[in-house]
Amino acid sequence: MSNESNTRINPSATLNLTPNQREKTELIVDSENKKFQFCTHSDSIDDEDYFLSGEYRFEDLKVMTRVLEESSHSFKNGEIFSIRDGVVLESDVRNRHEEVKEILSFVNIDEKIIELRNSTNWRPENNYIFKYFLISLHPEVADDLAFRRLVRSEIESHKTARDKAIALAKESGCSFEETEKGHCLVAPTISEESLEKLKGLLRNQKLMDLGKLMYSKKILSDLENILERRFEQLSLI
Repeated sequence: MSNESNTRINPSATLNLTPNQREKTELIVDSENKKFQFCTHSDSIDDEDYFLSGEYRFEDLKVMTRVLEESSHSFKNGEIFSIRDGVVLESDVRNRHEEVKEILSFVNIDEKIIELRNSTNWRPENNYIFKYFLISLHPEVADDLAFRRLVRSEIESHKTARDKAIALAKESGCSFEETEKGHCLVAPTISEESLEKLKGLLRNQKLMDLGKLMYSKKILSDLENILERRFEQLSLI
């Protein structure tokens, strides 16, 4: 991991996001300096470790984040950077993609570069686990009641968006199978053209998309655990 001063953090809180898995992903936060780091470690020397470091700030109750450094490390390739000092290393990223483009033919490198650039700009944090974990570390931003009201509002918004999305999808001729984690679209129940139209309707009405519906139960369960600050029970989707 880089020793650059702008990415070095003094951990004040750590959240394990992959309990009971061989690959370990942790969120490490330096709440005093408002810095964070995602780390993914594997037990296998053949796999890459992944690091993403950045900083955060608050705008009222909105969490804003930006990435300062993104890198991977492996026994074979050593340390490889995509972002350093908040700057995308575009030439390096393109050269690496060129070397493996036959394997990663599904990756649009231009879109990937744009995605990396966007991550280095301040933007609202939408990952609900990350967002609420950061807020929970700052009682000066949200006391207990404000925190609970914020999470409770998202729980109700989640339920409403889920129910409206399912109703709209069923009106379009879709069928769903209820699973342990959410509601999975049973295919094929409508034509590809109708499916694309449905996706557009869900997007335009800002309802839950079909991918998120697959994990709607897990997201709701996570939010209810966050409400009671049971962060240790959370895991990545």
